[in-house]
Amino acid sequence: MSGMQRQLTAIYYSVNRKERRLVFRYHAGRWNCLESFQPLDIRDALQTSLERIEEFKPGTLARAASLDDTEFQSNKLRTRRYITEDQDLLYIECPHLKEQSLFVAGYWIVTNISWGWVPNIIRLACQAAEVGAYPLSDLKL
Repeated sequence: MSGMQRQLTAIYYSVNRKERRLVFRYHAGRWNCLESFQPLDIRDALQTSLERIEEFKPGTLARAASLDDTEFQSNKLRTRRYITEDQDLLYIECPHLKEQSLFVAGYWIVTNISWGWVPNIIRLACQAAEVGAYPLSDLKL
């Protein structure tokens, strides 16, 4: 499988904060490959998953930032953006929190969130990349 180009087809994520796990599903020729990853923390989970998505489909974070901005502006219950090109737009009313953001492939990602919000950001990026995003419980071998 070393000579084949593999494509990211899905990301599975755990919603249980005690069992933090991401599984990346790749397709190469006739092969499906699963890569399991246990992130150290929220920053590690977001950085790894977003870098993999961006590597698979360059420009994904730009599309995800646009989708996020549209959702933020149309939903009065949302208090902040998750992905943006301008770090000042992440924490509009709390600039002292800027240091907690993460820079990935030219975009700033919010990180002072609970594990329950991590799947939302992953799903947003997967939607932009046209890659499946599913709870870990949906993984079928």
